[in-house]
Amino acid sequence: MRSNKAGNNDSSLKNKIFAMDVSKLSDKKLFEKYYALQREKRREQIDRMRFDNGKRLSLGAGVVVEKALTYAGCADEEIRITNKGKPYVDGCCFNLSHTGEVAVCAVSGEEVGIDIEKPRKFDDALIKKAFTKNEIELARNADSTPEAVYTKLWTVKESVMKWLGEGLSLS
Repeated sequence: MRSNKAGNNDSSLKNKIFAMDVSKLSDKKLFEKYYALQREKRREQIDRMRFDNGKRLSLGAGVVVEKALTYAGCADEEIRITNKGKPYVDGCCFNLSHTGEVAVCAVSGEEVGIDIEKPRKFDDALIKKAFTKNEIELARNADSTPEAVYTKLWTVKESVMKWLGEGLSLS
């Protein structure tokens, strides 16, 4: 837990997840409304996106982060990035993810990681690199498709790496 003079540094803060269907941001007026409320760095990030869906995902991530920080009492704090790429705010623990048409942000009184993924195919090279022999066997013998199992496992692993603040640098 990061200590801080400002914001909520109480480890009893209830875990909460904020989510947004970013397809709603296809409405130009709604997009402009939320865009105007974003921090300057987030607006710059949105502006760098080439495709509309990327712009919506980036804006949606900004919206859920701001809601999470407001919930945690840290809305006025500067968002910084660790050298491993994890965003943080003094006094608040949060993490975000987005995919497809959904952006999510988890906030907690302690370190937190969250990931969201659409089901996808994994090629053999990635399967061998990212999953243990037991996990590969589990996927082969599961009642659901191997892709669904690999996606669930990948999501859990990425959430843990983000929770630890190591990202994909963790072996």
